Amino acid sequence: MDITKKELEHLERLGSGTFGAVYKKDSKYALKVYFPEIKDEQWNLYHNPSLRLPKRRYKELIRRSKYLKYTGGVLDMLYVDGEFSGVVVPFYEGKTLSKMIDAPLEDKLPLAKQLVRNSKELSRHFIYPTDYKLNNMINHNGNIELIDLDDVRTHVCYKPSIIFRSISLGALNETIQTFFKEYIHLYFPKNIEKKLGRAPANFTIKYKTIEGYINKKMIPRDFLVINKDTDFEEVSKLTKDKDYAITYIIDKPTDDYREYELLLYELEDFGINLYDITTQDRFDCYNECEMINSISYIENHQLIKK
Repeated sequence: MDITKKELEHLERLGSGTFGAVYKKDSKYALKVYFPEIKDEQWNLYHNPSLRLPKRRYKELIRRSKYLKYTGGVLDMLYVDGEFSGVVVPFYEGKTLSKMIDAPLEDKLPLAKQLVRNSKELSRHFIYPTDYKLNNMINHNGNIELIDLDDVRTHVCYKPSIIFRSISLGALNETIQTFFKEYIHLYFPKNIEKKLGRAPANFTIKYKTIEGYINKKMIPRDFLVINKDTDFEEVSKLTKDKDYAITYIIDKPTDDYREYELLLYELEDFGINLYDITTQDRFDCYNECEMINSISYIENHQLIKK
């Protein structure tokens, strides 16, 4: 596609990123125009590397995009006044996932599953985006569309690449955990986290692990809240016939993880497996990162739903 600078000036500017600005061409197409220069972390200007990529790389990405079912990819190269200046991409109307981060968890879970599906398809075509982030994902009529697949942070290979695939999946995993507000949970070392029942927020470069994390998040749970004043023997008796996500509330976190280990050992003696350890203020936000079916407490030797 070839347009003039004057034509470009009359188009609606949708936004911009590190490498370029995006304009709405019409209801089907958007134009991503690369900046001639961009800034590094020290705010020094240097030539935009996306303008230096070989044209055959863009042509190959355009060719493969035709075979993608779940991602629009790149449709054409863009020339402004006869000079290569960017790419033509599908226009998607909707919210980026960064603007949906406060949406109910049950609404976000199916979108996360779509993200994995779309990423798998790209991997099958040896297209490896390493810049997965919520701003580059749009909820278009209930379908997730990945954008920004054109610049230097997307690697178009001619055979499987273990390195780029690993970097890509690591970024996807981190983005999904951010989307689910995993940061609400307290951090624990692996030796403690693996003893807890909640979905582990580990670094991974495997689709199977990411899918397992999402599937575990999708299970609605009945939470039972306990603390240091709780009679553990009573907990053991009252929960004998029902599976509760037992969560221990602490006053404040400690860097002495040995305390958590001793707590887990003590609870194991009573046959109690903890789902999580957290503070009250974090637990008050658990509906943002966990599927909660009910919340119960022990009062007067009985389980009471609140």
